[in-house]
Amino acid sequence: SGSVPWAFHVPNGANNAHLTVKGMMLAGYTDAAIKLEGGHDHHVLGNQIGAIAFTSDSDKGVYVGGSASGTYIGGFDDPSAVNLIAGTQTAGVYLENASGGSVVANNVIGFLPDGAGAVGNALGIYLFNSPSNLISYNYVGNSASAGIQLSGTGSRLNTLQYNVIGVNAAGVPAGNT
Repeated sequence: SGSVPWAFHVPNGANNAHLTVKGMMLAGYTDAAIKLEGGHDHHVLGNQIGAIAFTSDSDKGVYVGGSASGTYIGGFDDPSAVNLIAGTQTAGVYLENASGGSVVANNVIGFLPDGAGAVGNALGIYLFNSPSNLISYNYVGNSASAGIQLSGTGSRLNTLQYNVIGVNAAGVPAGNT
């Protein structure tokens, strides 16, 4: 990686694109490991983004912006869909798409693969001017800033429910500052 901006990128204008990224180990990207700016109905599941030995941090884990819509990061009812996202310089998950409609569910953000060890992100999940998203059932901890932060007047009609923030899988405090 080193000076490579991303592993996967869907540019703004790729209106019919559908990307599925599953079962990958990604780290060390100067922009985002996965950058989605166009298309719809993308699926990011079962990946380890960051917290990989002998690699550098990525700026962002998963970025959804531009005209991308309907992105699923994680999933429901399938343990193999859980993403581990840790050690990013900006945010583990960064949603900045005006069309919104993304789901961030059942992810482990800011922890080692054991769900207990700390490898924080600057921010766990960040929504900026992104409406109508569902943020649910995530473990978020060890962030240098907020576990989950919403910002901008366009970040409306979002649902945040059943997230565990500031505690690891064993119930031990893993605070965000």
